[in-house]
Amino acid sequence: MNNELKKIWSRQKKFNEIINGKIRTLDEKQAITKEFILHMISEATEVLDEINWKIHREDVYNKSNPVKESSIREECIDVSKYIISIMQFWGMSSDDFINEFNKKSEVVEQRYKQERQLNLIEDKKVIGIDLDGVVFDYPKSYYDFIKKRIGKKINNNGSYDVYKNVSKEIGWKRAKSLKHQYRESGEKKFISEIKNAAKTVNSLKRRGYKIVILSARPFREYPRIFSDTIFSLKRIGLKYDAIIFNEKKEEKIIERFPKMNFMIEDHGGNALKIAEKGYKVFLLDKPYNQGIEHKNIIRIDRIEEVLL
Repeated sequence: MNNELKKIWSRQKKFNEIINGKIRTLDEKQAITKEFILHMISEATEVLDEINWKIHREDVYNKSNPVKESSIREECIDVSKYIISIMQFWGMSSDDFINEFNKKSEVVEQRYKQERQLNLIEDKKVIGIDLDGVVFDYPKSYYDFIKKRIGKKINNNGSYDVYKNVSKEIGWKRAKSLKHQYRESGEKKFISEIKNAAKTVNSLKRRGYKIVILSARPFREYPRIFSDTIFSLKRIGLKYDAIIFNEKKEEKIIERFPKMNFMIEDHGGNALKIAEKGYKVFLLDKPYNQGIEHKNIIRIDRIEEVLL
């Protein structure tokens, strides 16, 4: 099957090069993408024209126009040739198409599954678990990425504020560019697990808790983040019921599950917000969350302490 797709890909690419020449620059790619999308929309409406979708007066014989399946197939191929061409202008191979299709399918299926499941979850059995800093070793992962790119180590000074620390060393503009590269690189697919994180979370799940993973990762700005996150959770074997992406994740889970049992956090400010609303929070002890205290906050050195 993949060989057939490769042949289709190659055939379309050769035809595009004959008609459009080599598309190299960013301006050329953007211009031809706009043109092809407009043409693709036009072709898509021709698929509609082949079916009886309009609300209209029936003819004198009280029969609708016959639907020709062969015509529908032909028009669909016209649409697909435009979308394949657009993908090729942006450097996608047939293998890339297969990989991206499967990644997107993982995301769509996960979101559909969890939307249905979330409505069935009992609030009192929910545990909120922060992703970066609790399950995965962040911000260390980002500092390691920076070191590989600029050839020197950035001192985090015990702070979680990555932009502030990196900007001091290399300037805000370059720091922002490197953060963009980090998110686009897929580096988080292989981010290191914090010791015993998956083992602990899976033990909680076996005890009957519903596991809601929380993350402030900007997946709307970088859509690949969702599939990269699913990949990394599968890679370490962590079992969960849902993932909530939101910059204000600590507010989102309370809004969704007002009777949440407890939360596991590493960020002192987020832990305090949760605790002040009356929820128990296990706070993983980190250099950047010192000085945060509340009667509902329980400091732990290792994640497995929540099982005691």
